Amino acid sequence: MRALRRAFIGALVSVALTLLASSACSSSPADASPVPVGRDFDLKAAESVRLEGTDLVIRFDAVLNDSRCPVGAQCITAGDATVRLALREGDGASTRLELHTMEEPKEGFHGAFVVRLGELRPLPREGRPVAAADYVATLRVGPR
Repeated sequence: MRALRRAFIGALVSVALTLLASSACSSSPADASPVPVGRDFDLKAAESVRLEGTDLVIRFDAVLNDSRCPVGAQCITAGDATVRLALREGDGASTRLELHTMEEPKEGFHGAFVVRLGELRPLPREGRPVAAADYVATLRVGPR
């Protein structure tokens, strides 16, 4: 029970830090580095990438919750984390996707593209929440 309570408190702290970091940091599409279509890539929290050969820009906005079982704890379930991404093509409207590590949906759609969340690192550690800026999502973007 203590481990579950610590994980919950850690998740709340992580969300608060993520919201602060996402409002303080931003990348413009012009300085977003290119990533390949159909291959895994890592995206750090509050950073953006551009899909190679397109004008699709993907931003890792925040980790909305992280209830994954902390390293060193014994949990009944593995838990789940929710990642929020913002996608935009050119001057078009931005689409927000909320993807999960264990639950559904693990993938979402934007126009002609499908975006899949592979994993989220690091795992939380018992008694030490993950700082918002330390999150890294492994993503894959391909044709729909």
